[in-house]
Amino acid sequence: MQIADKSHDTKGMVALAGICAVLQLALSPNFAIGNGHPNFALVFCACIALSRGGAQGVVAGFVAGLFFDLSSTGPIGLMALLLTIAAYVLGSEQRNRMAGDFAASVAIFSVWKTIWSAPLRISTSPSRSRTRSPCCLSVAPTRSSTP
Repeated sequence: MQIADKSHDTKGMVALAGICAVLQLALSPNFAIGNGHPNFALVFCACIALSRGGAQGVVAGFVAGLFFDLSSTGPIGLMALLLTIAAYVLGSEQRNRMAGDFAASVAIFSVWKTIWSAPLRISTSPSRSRTRSPCCLSVAPTRSSTP
């Protein structure tokens, strides 16, 4: 028989939120993988959506995305929207996916991470212009010292 301990679930969710917030503020800016940084708000959102379901996952996704937006230099609201959509899709079955088929949960999480990161990469990519950057223009030909 499974017993629902709401107090234990809430304490775990608050502890996970605190850990992910500290990691997002302290570790993420200092740890780069390629041109990106880890997103612990996405980890929090996915854990809540996969374990608690859609309604709580959507709220957690929005709050985590708003926290990410306010603590970074990106546009405000973009990550909140993306994490809300990701939490809705991940938690759409209204059951604890982490207790059941964990491999399918990881596959769904990986697909959605790839999909939601595409608009963020596009919005933060450097603009491409026809002019060359100053570093390319600073190379001057050398004069030869032959008589």
